[in-house]
Amino acid sequence: MNIPRRYLLAMVLPVLLLELAPLFALVAVPAGGHNGALLSARQLQLLGRSALLSGSATLGALLLGVPLAFCLLRRSFPLLLCCLVPFFLPPYLQAMIWPRLFDQLLGETLAGAAIPPMAQAVWIFTLAYTPIVILLAIAGLRGLDGNLIAAARLARSSSATLFRVTLPAILPNLAAAAILVFVFCLVNFEVPDLLGFKVYPVEIFIACSAYYDEKGAMLLAAPMVGLTFLLIALLARIMRGKTYLAAGDGDLAADSRRLAPAHLLPLFYILAAVILPLAGIVQQASPTPAAMAGAIDTGGEALFFSLTTSLAAAALATLLALPLAYSGERGGEIGRRLIDTAALTPLALPPLILGLGLIRLFNRPWLDWLYNSTFFFVLALAVAHIPFAMKILAARLRAIPVCLEEAALLATGSRRRTATAILLPLLSPGIFTAMVTVFVLTLANLGIALLVLPPGRETLPLKLYNYLHYGALETVFRMSILLVLASAVTVALFILPARGRKQA
Repeated sequence: MNIPRRYLLAMVLPVLLLELAPLFALVAVPAGGHNGALLSARQLQLLGRSALLSGSATLGALLLGVPLAFCLLRRSFPLLLCCLVPFFLPPYLQAMIWPRLFDQLLGETLAGAAIPPMAQAVWIFTLAYTPIVILLAIAGLRGLDGNLIAAARLARSSSATLFRVTLPAILPNLAAAAILVFVFCLVNFEVPDLLGFKVYPVEIFIACSAYYDEKGAMLLAAPMVGLTFLLIALLARIMRGKTYLAAGDGDLAADSRRLAPAHLLPLFYILAAVILPLAGIVQQASPTPAAMAGAIDTGGEALFFSLTTSLAAAALATLLALPLAYSGERGGEIGRRLIDTAALTPLALPPLILGLGLIRLFNRPWLDWLYNSTFFFVLALAVAHIPFAMKILAARLRAIPVCLEEAALLATGSRRRTATAILLPLLSPGIFTAMVTVFVLTLANLGIALLVLPPGRETLPLKLYNYLHYGALETVFRMSILLVLASAVTVALFILPARGRKQA
């Protein structure tokens, strides 16, 4: 490790404290003197319903994502990218359009009877979070030893090799993917709320937005956060020493034919998760030039605010994630475990609770200058998305041999020069990827904006959500087009030059 431990500790400790602060705020809520301290029978039922919904969606994402990973392992990059698009398409947009698509495809009467809200939520979550399974499964497959697979094929049939060797070998990656999907589904309140399906996170949202009961919301969240935190800690243990992203070709193309047709399944997924929802949004929006001009006039200011705050949050999250990623990859084993578990904590917190925790931390008279500023919102977005940036940077760091750093340090005799002239240029693809990923995710964020935004300021997702409850559906879908276009243009501006440099 070329950076002294005291410097790493000075950089890492404030970031970890910032990430853990909402959890500390939740633990510090006094349990006595409040009727909501103990869960009622109704709330226990809602918690069980949330777990059932999350488990069903997790199973669906695994059943769809694992075959897709095999299919995409040796396919072109554009096809893989298209299958990852649904993760960047906000689930609440899917929840707005899919009930209308079901009505058109099956008829309003049949759709209402045959597809209850819970089934719709499972479908939407499955489509939205299957990319997580794809990425982690591909990382596991590319990390396998091709010679081991080839030897297994000599002794057994391809099917036996697949189910007795390949799948058991990537089981940790699949378990990690299942945990992430389960947690993301469990803490999501937007999709069930838009579908009119009562689950536990909606109960927390009602306590926040309708009753302004901060203490009650924190107490309600405690059992769910306890569960999700244990799952995230298990995730960190399962993926210890493994990467969430990996480069390489693998030697498993023959196995993909055993699971699904190599072309049809990705095309079906792209049709269901990307083409149909986007086509439905465009159809509902009726985007004539005059109508889109009106949408820009209505949501333009909110869109500009979203773009600027998301760009700032992406830069801040990537900057804060750099020391975490470096310490996790280059530090000692014990420190790596602690950092990995603590840095993933924001994933265990529902956005509303993360926002409430930061509010409890910064709502102090001597911090009014920060609490009432736009930077507080940027900080909240950055803290919520540091885990994504950290894992992308860690994957890139793992691809950089330590011997390069050591050789550069011997040649220059300067740690600062080694970091700026050698390490950062090698890390630059990961830095840009982390920034773009966090930018797109924060651009679509709704939960944190509902609580943390100062009065008089509004992001485009928040404006969408408000207009949806006013019943202005055409305006909502037109502004949704603006949100999707902003994300698509950002990704395109990053990917096209990167691909051009790679081909050159």
